[in-house]
Amino acid sequence: MNLNRNTLVISAIFFVTCLINSPSTQANDEQIVTRMCGETDNPTVCKNCIDNSGREVSQELDVIVGSIRCTYNDNYDLINSLTQFASDASDVKVKNVVNGCVQDYKSVQDGLITIVQEASKQSFVTAKGLINSLIYPKMNACDDAVKQSGIVIPPTFFGGSITVAGDLKLMSQLLSIIKA
Repeated sequence: MNLNRNTLVISAIFFVTCLINSPSTQANDEQIVTRMCGETDNPTVCKNCIDNSGREVSQELDVIVGSIRCTYNDNYDLINSLTQFASDASDVKVKNVVNGCVQDYKSVQDGLITIVQEASKQSFVTAKGLINSLIYPKMNACDDAVKQSGIVIPPTFFGGSITVAGDLKLMSQLLSIIKA
């Protein structure tokens, strides 16, 4: 199932980069990344995210796709950590809560795929809105379930969820910058 999700997101990202042309293709990659990341709350984190995404940047949309890839990868790592934690847990309550969180964060992956699809249609306002309507509710559901259950979750979970939330904030800021 994860293979299908990964294949879908990679295909969607490929689709976006092949079919969309931004008017800013005259600037080189470094100028685009520097300009767009410079408009975010944390330009250094933004630039590192884009530089480490494995994307070559020739247009604004490549920066958006790079930020989605960062978010997707960090969320994927979080899912794997949670899955391992649930697998290792002996307490049924812990297993149930953490497995619920795994499902919530898999829904986040699905939401990211939907954002890629909207970006491919140059619906950047819609893509940004999906962060609030599709993704944050799933993250909040997991956080609420953990708090209500009283179970102890390792710090890596909180670090991972904070990283994903930071990625989403960055993605939202970048989606606000790009003009269709």
